Amino acid sequence: MNIDNVENVFKYREDIRTFEDKIGMESLTESERAIVEFIAERDGTRITDILNNPYFKDLSISTVKRHIAKLKKSKHIKHGGTENTGDKRNKPLIIV
Repeated sequence: MNIDNVENVFKYREDIRTFEDKIGMESLTESERAIVEFIAERDGTRITDILNNPYFKDLSISTVKRHIAKLKKSKHIKHGGTENTGDKRNKPLIIV
């Protein structure tokens, strides 16, 4: 491991945290921030897409669902789409 590379990575991490805080994500945990960013980057994201992405491999389905519920309650995300089936499991998540 090259120490210079590790120092660079931490600088990037600090810069990302500063930017996230500037856009109103200061109250979110690291995994909640990652979920919001994942949803923002991908149109039509569903909970299964989050669970199937290797980045989130250490999060259980219960944890992801808890994070989604918190993010919806805090109005960071919502269920979107035009389907009116009443079944929110199949609707994409979108940024509010």
